[in-house]
Amino acid sequence: RIGPQAEHIAWVSTLLLASLMPALPAVRWLQSFLHISFPATEHLSITLVAAQSGESIHESVFVLPAAFSWPLLCLFLGSLFYFAVRLAWSVYFTSRMRRRSRPLLLTPQQADIWRDCERSFSLNAVRILSSSQISGPVTFGLRAPVLLVPVGFAAKCQSQDLLVALGHECAHMKRRDFLKNLFYEIASLLLAFHPA
Repeated sequence: RIGPQAEHIAWVSTLLLASLMPALPAVRWLQSFLHISFPATEHLSITLVAAQSGESIHESVFVLPAAFSWPLLCLFLGSLFYFAVRLAWSVYFTSRMRRRSRPLLLTPQQADIWRDCERSFSLNAVRILSSSQISGPVTFGLRAPVLLVPVGFAAKCQSQDLLVALGHECAHMKRRDFLKNLFYEIASLLLAFHPA
């Protein structure tokens, strides 16, 4: 109810916090290493530590048996590898799709609509291409943005529909959504194993 921008900010904040929370034990270690003292308070936390079975362990610390922790670690690393390979394949497929695409031929009226969209969103050096591998318009590109439309898309569209579709994709390019989404995918790799 508070709008898509607030929802997006909440989602990105949650992603970043969830990615950074596992690093908090390292911050605590750094504090003790630098001899920074804080008021003592009662805390409950889960921390992975390397410990020998003969070492004395504080009574409130629960130690995960090695027989359970190693398979858990392997499961995490396996899922991390799987999702990283899946992301790499997606990037490769996008790059291959870009190489196989062809320049889009626009009528003079459609070219005017495209120029109006570029000017309205202050975009320059955007390439508009067509591909048979997609079913709707998409944008991508890190340095030079590319707008990719299905083959025959422009020929089937009325002028107003073309304006809406191109304007929508120009808004994505203006906000650099492709770059943001790539960052979100990389940041979420550490959380990809989690069922929730």
